[in-house]
Amino acid sequence: MDVLMTMLIPLGVFIVGMLVRAAVLVLVLTLLALPLLAIVTGMRGLEALWQQLGAVVSVGGLPWKAGLYYAPGHLWVKRRWGTARVGLDGVAQRIVFGARAMELPQPGLKVHAGEVVGRVRCGDKHAAIASPVDGVVTAANETLSRNPSVLHRDPYREGWLFEVRPANFGYPGLRRGRSARNWFSAEAARLTQFLERDLGLAAADGGELVLATPALLNNEQWTALSESFLNPQAPASANRAEAAGTSVPSRPVALLLAVGAPVAGGLFVLFLPIIGLVALLGMCSLRLWQLLRSAEARVAARLSRPAHL
Repeated sequence: MDVLMTMLIPLGVFIVGMLVRAAVLVLVLTLLALPLLAIVTGMRGLEALWQQLGAVVSVGGLPWKAGLYYAPGHLWVKRRWGTARVGLDGVAQRIVFGARAMELPQPGLKVHAGEVVGRVRCGDKHAAIASPVDGVVTAANETLSRNPSVLHRDPYREGWLFEVRPANFGYPGLRRGRSARNWFSAEAARLTQFLERDLGLAAADGGELVLATPALLNNEQWTALSESFLNPQAPASANRAEAAGTSVPSRPVALLLAVGAPVAGGLFVLFLPIIGLVALLGMCSLRLWQLLRSAEARVAARLSRPAHL
């Protein structure tokens, strides 16, 4: 039995030592990977924060703003304190380019989603504006009545149309996040194809599409264009994207990811030598313990031998 224990103890010590070394190796590799993971997480947080802050970017050659809700009739909706601000997105801006006058709903008017509440007049043509949500109108942008060019100059900020106190702050049926961006990109491409193929409006040099204004279209063409894109009842080809939208982290969470993750990664890099020293001391202590156990086993084996006379 003593011989068996003498053989098993070094074997057990060897196995434990290998397991501890493997654990230390995994720990070191994990610590080395943490800064990279923190940087990637921080970049994702920064992207989410950028969306939350509402950056205007070019999507399909047209301006699109992140952080907003989008309705089928190419209206954007921005959540505010107790109200929802409504405006025309980049696709609608291209269609009604050169607007001369606005007819906006008056405060106090009760509206329903998909109901026509105003009009954009472009010379002898006009486009209907439908409410994207149910609710009560609380304000109209009087600046557009005096200067309609603001609608195109600053469509996502000063060029808003009206505000509504919504009946449902969940905004059912509206797109947001990546779903809204994908839908907008598909709609921008569909608009280009519609104008080139169906209406024959292209650049004289065969390059990019000429910006189509209502003055270039006859009444039949204008009706087809406005019905296809500005009708609150979205056409089947535009309904392929999910209306739910991809979830976007809230602004505090996005800020925490954007700032906290790189800082945490930097702290790991700063304390990595200390962690390495602790791991080295641990391995040395383990080796010392192994030597002591081996010496103890040898001493016990010698003491257990019978004395020779």
